[in-house]
Amino acid sequence: MGYATGSVDATASGGTAPYTYTWTGPGGFTSSNEDLSGLTIGNYTLIVSDANNCTDTVVAAINNPVDGLNIASIVTNVSCYDGADGAIDLTISGGTPGYVTLWSNGLQLQDLSNLTDGSYTVTVTDNAGCVLSQTFTITEPEAPLAYVSNVVPVLCYGDTTGAVTLTVTGGTTPYFFAWSSGDTTEDIYNLGAATIL
Repeated sequence: MGYATGSVDATASGGTAPYTYTWTGPGGFTSSNEDLSGLTIGNYTLIVSDANNCTDTVVAAINNPVDGLNIASIVTNVSCYDGADGAIDLTISGGTPGYVTLWSNGLQLQDLSNLTDGSYTVTVTDNAGCVLSQTFTITEPEAPLAYVSNVVPVLCYGDTTGAVTLTVTGGTTPYFFAWSSGDTTEDIYNLGAATIL
């Protein structure tokens, strides 16, 4: 069942004043007021009579918005442990345009950026006073990016039997590697004596 927030503002003219008003509507609705408020959806018929009993009839249709209030989102999680580059990008539609957004952190922006991990709730109110709330969760990697290296020394002078192997933890997989030697693999082999970064 919809909200009872519809209204009709009627203005009679011509004929001979005073005018009388007879409204009928859905569910046995009746009223003798000139203007109506607190209406649900449906057709409301007004018969206006003047002092000489001349009448005119008009029908006012009260409709719902075409679509209900809706929130679509793109959530960007924090990229690095203990970082603050999370974001929530909203697209609001439906209801009655003229939206007001209020976040649980007190901001009244539609979109949020520079967020740390945690939960964020937005309350959207449309121009008709309809309200929709939604909660979003920003996550971050469970541990900071770290690695342990194992260096295998060159066995004999002038040889290329050295190697460096890595064990990488934390951060967000997949991992990408860029060695000063130009290698892009996690582990590098067949190394001569040198400083590798």
